[in-house]
Amino acid sequence: MSDQVDVSQLPRRRATSADAAAARSARLFVSRYRTQLEAWHRGLATLRARTLRNDLTLVRVEASRLLAQIIEERQQLADDVRAAPEMIRSNSLVRDINRAMSRLESEVRHLSGRERAKPHKTEGCPAFDRPISCQTACPVGQRR
Repeated sequence: MSDQVDVSQLPRRRATSADAAAARSARLFVSRYRTQLEAWHRGLATLRARTLRNDLTLVRVEASRLLAQIIEERQQLADDVRAAPEMIRSNSLVRDINRAMSRLESEVRHLSGRERAKPHKTEGCPAFDRPISCQTACPVGQRR
């Protein structure tokens, strides 16, 4: 009798850990939302640039349209999270995407004129009367 082990019957690699499987599932879950966030951030940057050229009416119209999309997508995210397994619901990637969408919604809401912007603390800001913060409106060289 031989004491040798048949190598063909052994597993070729270790089993994936539960944490790695949860992280992979969460990455797949948020990938659609991450793609949308990138597109919305590009749109927000365009809207911010237009505020510097005083196209405020156009900015408010486009920001309102963008805001509706973001709100709808956040609702879809909430529905998807409720239906997801616990390992995805509790993952930090899901919380991070939700926070990013919340911040983006807040910024677009300011641009759309639906929410009053916080008052400026900086005097001499060229965007003083605009519905966005000084940090996002002022070119770097003009901040004080």
